[in-house]
Amino acid sequence: MDRVICIGSTDLDIFFYTKEGIVVQHRGDLLRRRLIGFERSAKILAQDLKLRHGGSAANAALSFARLGIPAGLISAVGDDAIGAEELRYLRKNHVGTSHMQVIPGAATNFSLILTALPGSDHVIFLHHGSSDKMQVSDRTFRSMNASWLYVTSLGHNWKSQFATLLRYLDRSNAKLTWNPGALQLKGPVKVLKSCIRKTTVLLVNYDEALELLVRLTGRTKYRTPARASSELSRFGADYTMVTHGREGAYLAHEGRVVHRAAWVGKTVNKTGAGDAFGSGFVAGLILYRHDIHRALSLAVSNSHFVVQSVGAQTGLLTRHTLNRVKWS
Repeated sequence: MDRVICIGSTDLDIFFYTKEGIVVQHRGDLLRRRLIGFERSAKILAQDLKLRHGGSAANAALSFARLGIPAGLISAVGDDAIGAEELRYLRKNHVGTSHMQVIPGAATNFSLILTALPGSDHVIFLHHGSSDKMQVSDRTFRSMNASWLYVTSLGHNWKSQFATLLRYLDRSNAKLTWNPGALQLKGPVKVLKSCIRKTTVLLVNYDEALELLVRLTGRTKYRTPARASSELSRFGADYTMVTHGREGAYLAHEGRVVHRAAWVGKTVNKTGAGDAFGSGFVAGLILYRHDIHRALSLAVSNSHFVVQSVGAQTGLLTRHTLNRVKWS
């Protein structure tokens, strides 16, 4: 079976729930349309607080492993108690850690996910400690035998890291899935275009798609999710996926756009929904020989069960729970 190597962050996620935030519509800014606000200088009380394992690359690696697809992780943790626990947890869940890096003196990444109750609107505050010091070089890939690279958010030296990844793709038959992070979305247009041309599966949410199109085309204008996926596909990815929350996902492939609606159900927390969707889609391509309809069904189902629990990894499907997938 194909082996997937996930590259990016491993985090401790801190979930902070409060009733004191308000959601504000901000229609004057295409890239900041919905805000969460608090009283200036106020002390904000938490109704609940939870700790969970996270990080986009770790979330994806756990997802593949639980579906029975061999998965490894290239990421970095600090030489602290959190980092040691992350490594123990990954090994316990059958994720390969031979390429994990422990950075002396660095703090392991953590995220503060602030949720405005009673709904599920949230913002995520990120601290990139160890991940900014992660090294990706040709030596990293020297003994690697991967069928897929699944690349998520990278640190400040991402351009040189991506150049290394592209060299590996050139000398191997591996395929690339790319879920760009905030730094990548703001990257040089020439670099973005060269990265997308090498990408098999491009994964972005609707807001990220709009931001990416502004960077790539230089035009600020409104686009529907379907239109955004279609326009992005012209830059060369084989599969261009734009997700849009409860509205579902839009996949541009071979000149057409396929829409798959999200499941209707209770949402406890949206964190990790995109990672579950993206890894579920790629897992579906692997397991079902590039049948996009079965891959979309697995993606939607995987994401659905994740948002019903707190944490990005808690509700992930396994080989033994594939009977819960709605095949349509």
